Amino acid sequence: MVKIIEESISQKKKAGQVTFEGDKVSISLNYSLCTNCGLCINNCPHKVLIWQDRTFKGNNKIDIVQISDLSKCSACGRCQEICKLRAIVIK
Repeated sequence: MVKIIEESISQKKKAGQVTFEGDKVSISLNYSLCTNCGLCINNCPHKVLIWQDRTFKGNNKIDIVQISDLSKCSACGRCQEICKLRAIVIK
C-alpha cells in the first residue's frame, strides 16, 4: 500500500489548496482549480502524484490527485507545466 503522506510532510489547508512540504521541495495542489484530468499523474516521471479516492456526502466517491511520496520528487516541474489551469505549484 502506498504511504500517502510521510511524517515529515505537513499539510496546510486553505481555500481548497493543500501544500505538501518536504525537505527539498513543496508542492501545492489547488483542488478548486483541478479538473482531475490526470495529465499531471501521467507525466510525473517519478510517480509522485497518484489517484486517491475520497468519499463525500451521500457516499459519492471521486478520485483526486494526491502525493504518494514527496521524497521521490526531483522538482522537475513537468506536472506544473502540463497543468493548463495552474492547479499545481512547485517550489
